Amino acid sequence: MHTPSQLICVYRIVLWALGNLVKVKKAILVDKKLHGVICILAVAFLSVTVVRVIPIIHVAENLLYDLRISYLSSPQEQSPGIVIVGITEETLSTLPYRSPVDRQFINKLLLDLDRNDAKLIGLDVLIDQATEPDKDLALRKTLTSIQTPLVVASAAIKDGLLPTQVDYLNAYLDAVDQGTAAVIKDTVDGVIRIIPIRDSYGNTDRLGFVAQIAKTIGLNLPEEDSLAIDFKHGPDSETPLFPIYPAHTVELLPKEWFAGKIVLIGFELGFEDRHLTPLTRGRVTAAELTGIQIHAQALAQLLDKREISITGVSWNFAIALIFACLGISLLLLQLKLRTQLLLVVALLFSIWGGGALFFIFGNTMIELLPPILALVLSSLISIIYQWRAEQSKRQFIHLAFSKYMSPGYVDQLAANPDQLKVSGEHREVTFLFTDLAGFTPLTEEMAPDSLVSLINEYLDKTCEIVTRHGGMVATIVGDALHVLYNAPIYQDDHAQRAVEAAIELDAFCQKFAALKRSQGIRLDLTRIGINTGVAVIGNFGGKERIEYTAMGDAINTVARLESVNKHLGTRVCISESTVMQCAGISFRPIGCLVLKGKSNGVNVFEPTGMLSSPATDNASYIHAYQKMAKHESGALDAFVKLSEQFNDDPLVSFHLNRLKKGESGATIVMKEK
Repeated sequence: MHTPSQLICVYRIVLWALGNLVKVKKAILVDKKLHGVICILAVAFLSVTVVRVIPIIHVAENLLYDLRISYLSSPQEQSPGIVIVGITEETLSTLPYRSPVDRQFINKLLLDLDRNDAKLIGLDVLIDQATEPDKDLALRKTLTSIQTPLVVASAAIKDGLLPTQVDYLNAYLDAVDQGTAAVIKDTVDGVIRIIPIRDSYGNTDRLGFVAQIAKTIGLNLPEEDSLAIDFKHGPDSETPLFPIYPAHTVELLPKEWFAGKIVLIGFELGFEDRHLTPLTRGRVTAAELTGIQIHAQALAQLLDKREISITGVSWNFAIALIFACLGISLLLLQLKLRTQLLLVVALLFSIWGGGALFFIFGNTMIELLPPILALVLSSLISIIYQWRAEQSKRQFIHLAFSKYMSPGYVDQLAANPDQLKVSGEHREVTFLFTDLAGFTPLTEEMAPDSLVSLINEYLDKTCEIVTRHGGMVATIVGDALHVLYNAPIYQDDHAQRAVEAAIELDAFCQKFAALKRSQGIRLDLTRIGINTGVAVIGNFGGKERIEYTAMGDAINTVARLESVNKHLGTRVCISESTVMQCAGISFRPIGCLVLKGKSNGVNVFEPTGMLSSPATDNASYIHAYQKMAKHESGALDAFVKLSEQFNDDPLVSFHLNRLKKGESGATIVMKEK
């Protein structure tokens, strides 16, 4: 079906392609596209090759071939031009001996068919040894003198005959048209799918039995040395494709059953001269076909000018190449595993369906296993590659974020890496910045080991608090934390989380500073700024040093808010964009701050839950603040009264000093950071 030269041709094509690829510069060899091309070529070549070199896969491919013939071939009406005369067990029982077949009986059978005006007689009975001389002589005379065209089966040593048998057969049939009766069995599964047209051993003048019959009646022979048999079956399982009459009944049958028809004479025995065919492997028949039935199938094909086309190795390689490309292309689609598997299954069905359609409508046999293997292998490579990439991505996420996020969020991000868009994106983020006041002088006063121990103790707890509330510590600069909420994990309540973290963080820092001061360490308060805004988030830092962080004006704003605490006397400043997204948390306004370097004001608030004064006193502050914001004359008196009640409230003192200086309103222009 496929010659070694075709395989060698494809092999050379692959070597040529790979050779040219190797000539590309080494710097390009690492390119994924080049790897993909090499992988596709290798998979396609391997898929085509294994079908031919691995017996079990070769058998599987043959079975797919046979099932298409058995199940998809349309039923045919009984052949009107070919008749089989079978030498049956009952026929042999009427003869004086079983083997060789009585020459007198054969002689009479030929003469009866000649009188019945048969178009041609094909005798598939080897005459390779002498029997009774007078019977042998009579048969030889009939063979050379019969009016009906006659073709007799012959054989050679390669077909299993002894030299003496071959010599006798050639001498006996010297003046008679002959054709080799041998059929070609698959070397792996023993199934007959092709029949010789010419001698495959080099003698092109020696035709096969069927080919000699076709030549005798004037048919054009195929140029190939063998013919793929287009097996057909009869109209139903009980009716054979060709009428079969027992040889011993021919003299009793009507003449019109044979007149003008090609009559093939051969054995129709229970266990002798029977062969596996594609029809045997399917639903059509469980019985193996006899040699004469196989010859009849091939002859009918030549008479009907039917051809079953079998794709060559080049076409099979091209088809396998296409499906290898489809399998590798799953990498580009970036689909989930289940979707990929469903797509592969759909493509497998398309291979089956395509093979069936080509056979039904074009009588063409496409090898199915090469594209199936190419698709499965390339898809497997694609899935493994994606799995390894996914694992690498998850390892990267754990490595990059485990120190800066709570384990639960890291696991969630690792399980859904798509949430992390490393290429960068615009997203609303809540930023929380902290700074430990008076830390720089402390670094000059403390011993290095004591300083490291102090700052590590401080950072361990502060990082634990912000990450427990879902924040990601993007950067640690000395004692300062830069924390992101709603990145990289989406959080609908990111503003709420940040404020709650700030309140807990402030409580800890207050206690921590008091504890350290009691130990003789002059640790000051921690200032916190929070702002919500749209920023660009992603991996920044170039090839050598990369970190996940954010960029944008919202970051500049939160940095100013953290810093402005030192001018206001507050510990936590939160922008209005954050406050508007919080529920269940009480705030008091600080003012509309025009931060250093900004032209527009930002409404800033302070959470009241962290204040020492009772929550009910917030109403007094709001009342005084509204008077100030409206430039009312009673604002100064209101803040004086507040100051008398709460002389330890820095924000009240800040506004009172402003009012005493003649300033009014809630807009405050910050001249320093």
